[in-house]
Order: sequence, then structure tokens, then C-alpha cells
Amino acid sequence: MKIVTSRDIKNNPNILFDNPSETIITSRGRPRAICITLDADELDDIDDFLSSIHQARAKRSVEKIRDLLLRTSASLMLTPAKAQEIVTHLINNQGRLF
Repeated sequence: MKIVTSRDIKNNPNILFDNPSETIITSRGRPRAICITLDADELDDIDDFLSSIHQARAKRSVEKIRDLLLRTSASLMLTPAKAQEIVTHLINNQGRLF
């Protein structure tokens, strides 16, 4: 995996194609995007691929919320079961966490 700046891409867009691999694109030192290579046959399944990314992001968000709730459970007087109930409520009522 390589890291390139948005300025590098602006000056030389071919940098993304010279060495096809996963590339993190940064702007002002912060990661902003990930560029990955796709084969022609993978384009047919792009919706499934993007759905998998969204599911992974949602799962990561749930884990962060669960960890935060468990770390603060003593001050909030939450049991692990109550923390799970809150996470489930968020998922069911919002559809998406973020």
C-alpha cells in the first residue's frame, strides 16, 4: 500500500496507475480516500463490493459505541446488557449509525 498526496495526483494522475495497488490519498497530511484497483469482471459486482464496505464501516461504528458505553458504564451505571440494548436501539431506529 502506498500513500500519495492529492497534490501529487493533480500534478501526475498516472501515479495511480504506474504501480497498481491500494493507495491512500491524503490532503494536508490527513487521509481522505482509498484508491483500489478493479478488474473488468469486478465492475459487475461493484454494488456488492460497496455494500460490504458500508457494512464494515457500520460494524466498526457499533464496536466503537459499544466500547465507549462499556468504558463509561460505571459512571452511567450501565450493565453490559443495557449497553447492548442501547446499541441495538440505535441500529434499529436510525438504520445507519453515521
